[in-house]
Amino acid sequence: MKIYPECIPCHVSQASRISEIMNLEKEENFNFYRNICKMLSESPENLKPIDMAVMIYDFINKEYGITDVYSDIKVESNNMALKITKIIENDNSLNKKSLKFFCLCSAMGNLIDLGAHDVDLEKVEKEFISKTESSEFGIDNFEEFENRLKKGNRLLYILDNCGEAVFDKLFIKKIIEKYPHLKIIAAVRERPIINDITMKEAMEIGISELCDVMSSGSIYPGTDIERVNDEFRKEFESADVIVSKGQGNLEGLFEQRNKKKLFFCLTVKCKTIANLLGVSKGKLVFSNQLP
Repeated sequence: MKIYPECIPCHVSQASRISEIMNLEKEENFNFYRNICKMLSESPENLKPIDMAVMIYDFINKEYGITDVYSDIKVESNNMALKITKIIENDNSLNKKSLKFFCLCSAMGNLIDLGAHDVDLEKVEKEFISKTESSEFGIDNFEEFENRLKKGNRLLYILDNCGEAVFDKLFIKKIIEKYPHLKIIAAVRERPIINDITMKEAMEIGISELCDVMSSGSIYPGTDIERVNDEFRKEFESADVIVSKGQGNLEGLFEQRNKKKLFFCLTVKCKTIANLLGVSKGKLVFSNQLP
């Protein structure tokens, strides 16, 4: 998916959130914004949104020596999500819900996206379960997903952000319980970018205790099949079913959407994606049949 004009102010907003975290002095902050705006204004139109993000974070690494801007917030997000999943697992009525409920939890967890918007973690914690129970997918191909799980042998689960990855872990656990014959591989980013999950956080939250975890080789806040490592590319082609979590992975894999084994799971967080998919902003999506 190529950039739209509105992707530029979106990335400026992201830079604003980064600026607050880095707590720059006034003059330094002016220079920070000048450099970011200059880079974005000079971006060629054939870029993907995930390319623009790499430009920003590479600049921060080069100029300020910061490789993981959101390191503390990633820990906070994971801890918050772990508290919620513990409540779910200790509540018999919730823990025995259908597999689709845990898929909705995974999609709802995609709200914890610090690249797309500000996130009030305290509010997410308070409202998560009730909102999930009252939600449904705006585009829903979950039944076909289950049919493919029954027949398939190998599931590739492409993870996205910290926090939401804890809900992915719960979803994966429930998939294993229902379809124990499946070999499941979870894929993470090669290095820190925004609040995306890397091997480090996957180990910390225990996904590696449930299934194999691999790096996709992606340095982007998303997955572009042309810019991943050979191991991931082979897994992508050989898997019987693929779950692509989040908006960044959608942006990177949009050209792959004709693969019926590929299911996109996300919360729609901007008007551009909403218009692209034909749903309203804020809707949950789980589909292998995108327009």
